[in-house]
Amino acid sequence: MGTNKRARKKENRKQRLDQLARQSQRRRQRTVGVRIAIVLAIIVGIAGIFSVSGARYKYFDNTNCHRAIVNFVVQCGDPTATGSGGPGYQFADELPAAGSYKVGSIAMANSGPNTNGSQFFVITGSDGASLPPNYTLFGQVTEGL
Repeated sequence: MGTNKRARKKENRKQRLDQLARQSQRRRQRTVGVRIAIVLAIIVGIAGIFSVSGARYKYFDNTNCHRAIVNFVVQCGDPTATGSGGPGYQFADELPAAGSYKVGSIAMANSGPNTNGSQFFVITGSDGASLPPNYTLFGQVTEGL
């Protein structure tokens, strides 16, 4: 891929993220104080969206969690708040051992193997903690859940 083509692709992605950020800012948001510990060192795909550059694009600013099921999970990370939005790319799974999920675990939502994007979920109860190990685990709520 040529340098100009790469630069155009990067600029198009930035413009799309900026557009999504503007759209999400128009939505009403209820803020809840939650502290999260995120382990990014080994998860390359997640690092992009949760990185300093991802923060610069304000990808998650003022977005709503679009799915909440009592004693199961709260799912977030879709700037369109429809459950079908994402960053426009996908990355491979890094699956945990069986039994790794617990209340407060944060993992990537996906639509099948190796389809991680920007959506993630927080396990809020025992039903979620019993999920099969099909979701990349990357963080833990440490306060506020």
